[in-house]
Amino acid sequence: VSEIGQAQPALSIHPNPGTTTFQLTGLGPKPAHLRLVDMQGRVVLETSAIMDERPVDANALPAGAYLVEVTKEGGRQVLRWVKE
Repeated sequence: VSEIGQAQPALSIHPNPGTTTFQLTGLGPKPAHLRLVDMQGRVVLETSAIMDERPVDANALPAGAYLVEVTKEGGRQVLRWVKE
């Protein structure tokens, strides 16, 4: 996990590994910006209004490992997610 800025609450992603959707917890009350990046560095999904505990649809993505970059007030965190 990479952080910029002040200490932030820990983000978690579940289920991990997952199949069709995933959720983030620990985002807080304000929306965050999310980018899903494959292992070749391509941005495969991007949204600017991800909310805590709301499902993110990853059904169209192929199986593999992804980096989930979450940017919100106070900085950025990167998590790893695996789609089966």
